Amino acid sequence: MAYSTTVGEVRRYRLPDGTMMTLDTDSRVETLIEPSRREVKVVAGGAFFEVDPHSTASFLVTDAEFRVQAAAASFFISTAPEHRVFVTSGHVDLGRVSQGNNDAYRLERGKLASLGRDGTTRVSKFSDDLIARNLAWREGGISLDGETVLEAAQLFNRYNRRQISVADVGLANEEIVGWFDIDQPETFAQAVASAFNGAVLDRENLLQIVPRKK
Repeated sequence: MAYSTTVGEVRRYRLPDGTMMTLDTDSRVETLIEPSRREVKVVAGGAFFEVDPHSTASFLVTDAEFRVQAAAASFFISTAPEHRVFVTSGHVDLGRVSQGNNDAYRLERGKLASLGRDGTTRVSKFSDDLIARNLAWREGGISLDGETVLEAAQLFNRYNRRQISVADVGLANEEIVGWFDIDQPETFAQAVASAFNGAVLDRENLLQIVPRKK
């Protein structure tokens, strides 16, 4: 069975085995859940899983790069803006799809695996604060703590058809902190303009942040 979300949509599903799955924006997954098999393929976007442990079959999630196997764990896997997996409870066995069943890593709570530019798997620690901020979309928010204005704008653009552009390099590189409603790009743009002496040009489906004229 296939599940999907559109741009700006976040949906929570209970799979037939009892596992809870929360789909991020603009995502699609395909599932095969049977008594002896529990398999999910993340085709696009990302999903957060809370695996139901009351099954004799392990829970297998794959995307184009990673394969994640779990018995009782909570974890997030995404294909955009990069391939990555992080674990919020329990542990998972992580491998590369290209390596078949040879699991190379055991990821425990607070560990992140991502795909480096050179194609290698990189594993690092992921603090509770980073976990909370990276899962803020489940609560309808974007949590920023030192991201540049450009990075934050790119986050908002993933969740909204109304896009944000930053016309000035200086503005784009400014850092910003705060919690914003994920579906309110206008509020974010105005906050940036107010904080850094800018202005917002409203052009239908485009919010352009520019320096204020002197």
